[in-house]
Amino acid sequence: MMRLLHKNNKAYSLVEMLIVLAIIGIAATISLISITVINSARAKEASVVFDSEVANIITKSKNMTPDNDPNKCYALVMYNENNKIKVCQAVYDKSTKSYTYDEDSLVTFSSRVSVSFDGSSFKAGTDPEELVADYSGGSAVKDKGDEAVFIRFDKKGRCVSGYGTFKFYKKNGNQIARVTIRQNGSHESK
Repeated sequence: MMRLLHKNNKAYSLVEMLIVLAIIGIAATISLISITVINSARAKEASVVFDSEVANIITKSKNMTPDNDPNKCYALVMYNENNKIKVCQAVYDKSTKSYTYDEDSLVTFSSRVSVSFDGSSFKAGTDPEELVADYSGGSAVKDKGDEAVFIRFDKKGRCVSGYGTFKFYKKNGNQIARVTIRQNGSHESK
């Protein structure tokens, strides 16, 4: 008789169901933690890459003048395009007040990373006298063009434009890292 009861029982027991639900819950928790760790790593990586690009531009500025023209200087441009933050090396021509972008140096950060900037930067095509004194990027750097952040250094490695604090965030709004560029050309990443 016991055999008949076991053979006809085609449902799962309550204990089996609880075990399956516990396994699903553990797997979901692990995947959420993994996604959070990955997004934090992407924001930290973006700050490290940006700091490296700043160091590269400072070195170029100290060692050479673009096209041996004293009216030109190296710059770094950070802008937002299609909800992705991009950093590109550029050459600024003081005589024409224009930037020439080096698209080969373009670095695109993950769309899961956002950047804010608090500091001073030029707008495109402006003189040094027209420095925007209070440039607060709020939630993100603006589109390429007038509202992009232009970071320029002089021949001595001093930051002429774009000095301030760049904060790197995960998409959920948590700040992960920051890079500070000072007027004297020093910079630090935290």
